[in-house]
Amino acid sequence: MELSPEGIFHIYNRGNNKQQIFFSEANYAFFASKLRKHISDKVDILAFCLMPNHFHLLIHTTAEFDQSGFTKAYRILLSSYTRAINAQQGRSGSLFQQHSKAKEMESHLSATVCFNYIHFNPVKTGLVKSMKDWKHSSFNDYLGESKYPLVRIDTALHLLNLPSDPKEFEQASMEMLPDNYRNMIF
Repeated sequence: MELSPEGIFHIYNRGNNKQQIFFSEANYAFFASKLRKHISDKVDILAFCLMPNHFHLLIHTTAEFDQSGFTKAYRILLSSYTRAINAQQGRSGSLFQQHSKAKEMESHLSATVCFNYIHFNPVKTGLVKSMKDWKHSSFNDYLGESKYPLVRIDTALHLLNLPSDPKEFEQASMEMLPDNYRNMIF
């Protein structure tokens, strides 16, 4: 996974053979703590969503971005989480697909669409009816309802031109939803 300085990237991975990667609330919290410990000082996390069998990150790399440092930290994140889950579940082998995907956002619009897609994913898959009901994403960070925000809110607000007021943010997020979901959800 090759990233460049001063870019916005959508990084995602899923369970090997589409298997489950989060088995309990504690697993989601543990993965988030690993993100905070290993990744948040290497890049700006703009959005994230942890789903039962996959995860999404939207990150921003700064001019000082260190590819090798990030790659090492990302590998530690995945391998340490895998070891813990394998011990918990009495399993062995790879938990995640071998290669995470990273797609650079080519424009402000594509980054904003990806940001909203990441938050909408739990609704799209039928896990919840409202984005704010999924506790394992950064959506509630932006609403000011997270005790320990994982994202760099100020950076995201600036880069993606998002409203800073939580109510305005929620309204703008609803407006980005496909029409057939908007009335059904809120």
